[in-house]
Parts: sequence; structure tokens; C-alpha cells
Amino acid sequence: MAMSDSNRSIKRRRNRKFVVCTNCRRKKIKCDKKLPCSNCVKAGLVCEFKAPSGRPIALKRSESGEEREENGGRQVGEGQKDTEERNGLLEQGEQQREIGIGLVDTVFNQSGHICASVGMMDTGVHSVDQVEYPTDIDRDPSIGISSMDPTLASSFLSSPSVDASDSPHSLQLQIEELKRKLAQVSLRLHTEIAPSLHPSILDIKLTSLKRAGVSAKPSSTIFLGPTSGFTGFSRPMINCLFSSMKNTLDEERRAWKQLHHSNSRAIRFTGDPVDEDIAIGLVQQIVCPNYHAFQERLIYFQSHLNHLLYSDFVPMDIILTLFLSSFKEPDQNSIAQFSRPRKCYFYADIALIVSIVYLVVIFTRYNTQAKAFAHPLLVQTEELSSLGLKLLSISEYRRKKTQLALLTLIVLRSALFVHDNSEGANELVNSYPVFQMSLDLCYQMGIHFPDSASPDSLAFYMSKDKLTMKSRSMTAEQVRDLWNYIQQEDALYSVCMGTPLLVNYRFSSPLYRMRDNWIESKRADAIMLLREISLTANSTGAITMRDILKLIDKVTRYCHEIPFKVFATSTADLDGLANIFRLKLQLLQTLQCLCRMIINAASDSYSKNPSWKLNSLCEEMYRQSLLAASAVIFTVRDVFEGNTVFGNEKDGKYIIFLRDILSQGVGVGFMIWFAYVLAKATKNTEIITENSGPLLSNYPPESAFEGEINVYSIEDALYHKYTGKGIDFCERLSSKLVSSSVLMTFSSPLYDIVSQNMVMRNSLDSFMILKLVIMWLYVLQTVQECESDLESKRVTVGDIMTKTKEKVESSFNLGRLDERLKLNTDEYELEKIFDSLFNGEVWSSY
Repeated sequence: MAMSDSNRSIKRRRNRKFVVCTNCRRKKIKCDKKLPCSNCVKAGLVCEFKAPSGRPIALKRSESGEEREENGGRQVGEGQKDTEERNGLLEQGEQQREIGIGLVDTVFNQSGHICASVGMMDTGVHSVDQVEYPTDIDRDPSIGISSMDPTLASSFLSSPSVDASDSPHSLQLQIEELKRKLAQVSLRLHTEIAPSLHPSILDIKLTSLKRAGVSAKPSSTIFLGPTSGFTGFSRPMINCLFSSMKNTLDEERRAWKQLHHSNSRAIRFTGDPVDEDIAIGLVQQIVCPNYHAFQERLIYFQSHLNHLLYSDFVPMDIILTLFLSSFKEPDQNSIAQFSRPRKCYFYADIALIVSIVYLVVIFTRYNTQAKAFAHPLLVQTEELSSLGLKLLSISEYRRKKTQLALLTLIVLRSALFVHDNSEGANELVNSYPVFQMSLDLCYQMGIHFPDSASPDSLAFYMSKDKLTMKSRSMTAEQVRDLWNYIQQEDALYSVCMGTPLLVNYRFSSPLYRMRDNWIESKRADAIMLLREISLTANSTGAITMRDILKLIDKVTRYCHEIPFKVFATSTADLDGLANIFRLKLQLLQTLQCLCRMIINAASDSYSKNPSWKLNSLCEEMYRQSLLAASAVIFTVRDVFEGNTVFGNEKDGKYIIFLRDILSQGVGVGFMIWFAYVLAKATKNTEIITENSGPLLSNYPPESAFEGEINVYSIEDALYHKYTGKGIDFCERLSSKLVSSSVLMTFSSPLYDIVSQNMVMRNSLDSFMILKLVIMWLYVLQTVQECESDLESKRVTVGDIMTKTKEKVESSFNLGRLDERLKLNTDEYELEKIFDSLFNGEVWSSY
């Protein structure tokens, strides 16, 4: 009994097999007992099976799937005394091998981070600083060594296995081989993986890249997106200047409207009810007595304007036929008879006829072509636009959708806002709702659908009056060109105003390209580039500086491919060249905005983490934005001076066609140029960067520029990446441009030549732009006149603004432009003057 109790007290020792890998046993997770197991594969670890003594266990899987030990059928733990000597011989080799495995554990650690560390080896391997880089393993734990680059993974998986029967000398050779492979992998981690895992400042998404604004007043609220050039007016210095001049500018606007009687009519596209009898009476009063004058101007539009403005998609053969059928030949009193339409939607035909004649009047009223017509049109332009709107309203175009009603909207938008503007100081804002209505009609009539004129993709049903429908329908080519035109205007609106793109290629036909026509191909490239800029810069998603820099490279490359020389010497298809010229000027204006985005973002980043790379980037963007602004302004001067293929006639066809883009170019370009001159003169870079600090300080360096400053030298510097000009050339030219004397000397002749064109004087937005140019120049002149008081600091910034306001109010001819602008363009020492002016406390408050 005692014997049995003693035997019962002896605890039986469990003979447990270690058939779980070391990693799973350490983490206390279930192991699938494969070699390697799935857990180690996912974690990127080396899978090993070890006995309690540390001796490795080689496993193989039998046909039945059960793990067996390759130890002659003996259980682990048995016969340890028989192998003590063997284990002692292997102990040193195993420790060295664990060092190599520890390297693998270091390179792919348990947290899923890549670590380049080979410094723990003490023989034959150079140490590398241990750096931890986040990888895709952080985001997806299923990513392991098996999903890496095959060459990189093989460096680990193909490492030599160690068998218990190997000699210590053989183990040492295998360890050396493992060290060599790990050193190679470590080098690759630093040279290939590390740069991509440690992104530069250019690859970090920054919210400061996109700046938008909302201009609000009781009567309206306007959104201005990131690519809008008008967001520059929100800068403190510009805002301060405009605040002091707001009342004067408002008086100028009201005086102009009163002088041009623009308040006597109200432009409405809302389809308000109009008495049909009154409209018919106006047609008989305006059109019937001028039958031949209308007919002559319709033919002029077909020959001279249809291709230039609308790529010939306006079906003039149909319109001339409708004109002849709607009006009978004049009687002996030279008065035609108007046939009253049977249906309300037929009034859209007459509205389109009147609108086209109105547009022709806009293009010919100030030039010699008006005298070339055999039949004068004794009708005021206001009467034509008002009649066209009334007839369009009677047609109930929102409910009775026709192609001719759509064309009427397009023509009226061009005549009222683009090529002439009497409705507001910003034609883009005022005309945008009209464009939206045009696009809405395109969607409702299926013009956006791919191959909408092809029966293979779109079934076309004519429920009744098929003959009338066929006689009034546009051709497939005209529908295609119409949709191209809509896409172009959509891209221009989106980039100019910073608003979203309205045309989505997921739901509509893309731009049609004519590969065999160089002009049309470059036109399509510009439209697609504008769309890309809008999708990147105007979207709500965060972007990087590298995204913007790629756009800047694309814009620069495109503009370099069509230099100013093309528009000064080429004689092929002037209408097509005018369209490309318009798009190029828009891209140059957009380039200024993109560079400003980089400067703002780099300035914010520099204040948090100063870097010479950011300073160098800002200098490059400074040069590019200044050169782009100067290129636009010098190009505008050459256009008005007649140095292009578009002729030298004042108020010529191409001047009127380019009126809106020329006005925008002068306004935005002068704002940037004036701001950079002011920043250089005051040595206050905060005007540009909007942050205090050394960024762009004393830049550009003082240096003499030898040579004439013209559009050719400016383009050489702007496209220096392709022209081979060095940075020194660009800096010397930029330093010359920000000289106050150059700005003053250039501005006065530009004003004189531009103001001689009546289309610029009699369009409200162009008129206001010229007034702003004068105002900026008066600021510089006022500072020069107060030089003595500034040096004694008896005059502050507020005093300067007050004096400038008095000068403007006394010198401005309200509602009118002077024939010539007389300003003192002598060499000013404005740098010295501005030092005493803008270093005071008053300027810091702005």
C-alpha cells in the first residue's frame, strides 16, 4: 500500500511533441503545421520548428497528412543522452544561424514594418543605419514576403537550409552566404524602396494648394474656385487698395451705364410671358422695312463669321430658307410682309434670324465693313437684342425644345456678353446661366449622346410632320461640331471661374478630334488640357504640388509648340489660328494661377519646415508667373498694334472676337505684375507669399539685362526648358521686368493703343479693366510725388491712399476713357520711397 502510494506520488512527465512552429508557439496562436505555416507567410517571418533544447526539427508530410519527425521514428526528448555530444558540436553553429534568422526577423519584423538593419553582423558586412519605413503591410496584414518583388523575396526564401549532419565548417560557409544576400537586400531597400516610402514634400497632399472664395453682397453671391484668376484680388494688399477705391469704381460703373443707357432694358432668358401681338408688331417695325439689310447680313455671317465663331455648325442654308419663307418680297414701298407662324415654336426661327443679324452688327458697327454694306441697317442694337429675346420667349423654348432655339441661345450669349458686354462688369458670371441653359437643352435633346446622329447607336423617331423635321434638322457633322463647341466653352468656364465641369464623359460623347488638321488637333489638345486642369485643381480632393507641377509642364510645353511667331507670320486659316490664339492666352493666364498655387503651398510648408528646396521652387514659380503675365500683356500690345496676322484695323473682326480674353489678360496680368513690382520695391515678400519670412527675399537679384524686352525674349525665358536659355537669363529678365520704370513706361502706351478701340471702351468689363490699370499707375505716381514727405515719415499708407483717391476722382472722366494717358514715366527711385512708406506700422495693419 505504501509502495502504491509512493508510486502514485511520482508525477508522470508529459512527453509533448513540438510540432508547432516557434513563432506560433510564442504568439500562442493556432499553427497549421506546414512548412512554412500560413501565419508566418502572412507576417513575413521565417518559419521554424525547434525542440525545447533549441535543436531544429525537420518535418515532412506523409501521404495521410500527419506530421512525422525525421529522427528515425524517435520521439522528441528521448535519447537526449545519446546525442548530447552531437548537440554540443552543433550548438555554436545553431547560435550563428539564429543570428542570420534574427536579421530576417529584423528586416521583416512582427509589426509589419520593413527595417533595413545589417549592423548586428560582425563579419564581412558593412553596417547600415536602422530606418523604419511604413509599407503596404501596415494597411493589409495579408501582404507578406510572398507578395513582394520576386527577386527580393528569393533573397530570403532561398537561404541555405541547415541540416544536423552538416559540419561546423559547412555551417559557417552557409552563414556567410546568408550575410551576403541580406546585405544586398538591405542595399535595395535604401536605393529603391526607401525613396518611395519616404515621400518628398512634393508628394504630400496639401490643403493649402486649393484656395477658393465667395464674393457676397445683398444682391448676389458668387463663388470663385481655385483656378479663378480673380482669387488674387483677395490678397491683403490688393484688397486694401480696392477697398479704398470701391466708391470711386462704383461711381464709374454707374456713370458708364447711364451714359450708354444700359439701364433702359432688362435682359431676361427666363421665358417670361410676352404678348404675341406686340412681338409681331416689333417684327413688322424692325425687320420688314430692313428686309434687304437683314438678308445681306445673314449672307455676311455665313461667309465671315460662321466658321470663326461656330466652326460652321450653324445651318445657314436652313436659316436663309426660313427667312425667305417667313418674309415675302418687299412691295413698292420696300416693306416686306411677315407671315405669322402657325405654331409658337416657329418663333424660334425668327429669333435666330434676328440674333444673327444682331451679332453681325456687333462685329461691323465700328469698322470699315459697316460702310461696305449696300443696305444700311437703321436699327439700334438694343432693339435687336430685345426683339430676339422676346421672340425666343414666345417660342416657349424650355417646353418646345428645338435645335434652332438652342442655336438662338448660343448666338445671343455671344452677342450680349462675349463679343460685346453692356450688362455687367464680369461677362463670365453674367453669361454662365445662359450657357447652362444651352447645355441643358443639349442633354434633353440627346446631342450629348455618342454618335447622336447615327441610327446605329440612337434610334430616331419622328412622330409627325416628317418633312418639316427633315428640312429643319442639322446634319451629323454640325451636331458633332456643336457638341465640340459646348465642351470647349464648358472647359473655359470651369477654368476661368473655378467651377465644376458640367460635361461628364461617363455620360456623354467625348471630344471629336480631326487628326488630319493641325489647327483642329491643337485646338482639341488645348480643350483636353483645360479639362485636365479643372479636374485636378477644381476638384474637392486633396492634391500634391507634384500634380500641379505636372500641369505646369504640360501648359508650358503646349504654349511652346505654338509660339507667338506662328501668329505673326502664318497665313493659313486665320479663323482657326484665332481660335488657337484665344486658347493659348487662356492657358497662359491659367499658368499664372497654377504658379501662384505652388507659391502659396510652398510658403505654408516653408513656415513649418524651412528648406532650400522650397525656396528654389518658389523662385522658379515666381519667374514663371511673372513671365507668363508679361507674355500675355506684351502679346495684347502687339495685337492692338497690328503686329500679328490678324491685321491692324481698329475694332477689326479678330479684335472683337478676342475682346473678352484680351480684357481678362490685361486685368489679371497687370495685377500680378504690379504686385511683384511693389514687393520688389518695398522688399516685402509678404505681398507675394502672404507669409512673413525669408522666402523670396532679395529675389530676383539685381542684374543688368542686355537686349530688348519684347514678346520673343519673354517667351525664350518662359520656355527655357525647351529653348535652352539658362536660369541666369531668366533671372536677369525678371529683374528688369520688376523695375518700376519698365512698368510705367510700358503701361502708358498700352493704355493709349487699347483705348482707341471702341469695342474696348463701350464694353463695361473692358472699360473697368482699363480704369483699374489707370488706378494702379496713379498709386505709383502719387508715391513719387510724396517723396519728401515719405522720407520724413509725415505721410502714412492711409494718406497715400487718400491722395490717390483724390487724384483719381479729379483726373478720371467718369464713365469715359481719356484719349491719351499722361503719366510721368521718368526713372523713379521707388525702391527708396517704398522703404519709408511700407515699413511703418500702418502697412502692417493691412
